[in-house]
Amino acid sequence: MDAQDRVYKTAYVCYGILVITLIAYIIGNIIAPVFQYWGDLRPDRVLVYREYYRLVTPVFLHEGVEHIAGNMIMLFVFGALIENYTGHLVFAILYLMTGIAGNVLTIHYELEMGEDFASLGASGAVMGIIGFTFAWVIVRGISSLGNKAMLGRFMVLGIYVYRSVQYQEGVNNIAHIGGFVAGFIIGIINIVIFKNNKRMEGLE
Repeated sequence: MDAQDRVYKTAYVCYGILVITLIAYIIGNIIAPVFQYWGDLRPDRVLVYREYYRLVTPVFLHEGVEHIAGNMIMLFVFGALIENYTGHLVFAILYLMTGIAGNVLTIHYELEMGEDFASLGASGAVMGIIGFTFAWVIVRGISSLGNKAMLGRFMVLGIYVYRSVQYQEGVNNIAHIGGFVAGFIIGIINIVIFKNNKRMEGLE
């Protein structure tokens, strides 16, 4: 088994997130649509009714096949690399914290703008993974990227980021920004402050 095969075969947190998300999708979109309402992000439910779990549950909920497919592909392609680099526990914290950061920023934005909309999806957490990746590239230098290993992955990343930053009706770009910034900060902390000098298998 070569290094990259091992990375994907031992991405236990990624697989766990994928399974939970798929189960939530089947329940919320096929079996009991009300499940989405119980778990999506609604600022009034968080701030007035103190349903703080709604800062976490939207990360595992999706609306539509394209929505869940895009996020889960990115989770698999890049999440496994980051999980191998940081370790299982740190990656789980990264995923949850960046998803929460995106949701917190969304609530702040809605309050400032006087808006009130429900949202869901793992895009904030996935953008957190991308933010961490960008931090690694900046710290280690673009010259450290291995051309054959990274080309396909960065093409996928480019397409995802391009679609994420485009204005699309119903897309929560604020969560994307919050997740990316939080992931970048966590990346700097992990790589620079805690001096994580491991190889990034799949990118080097």
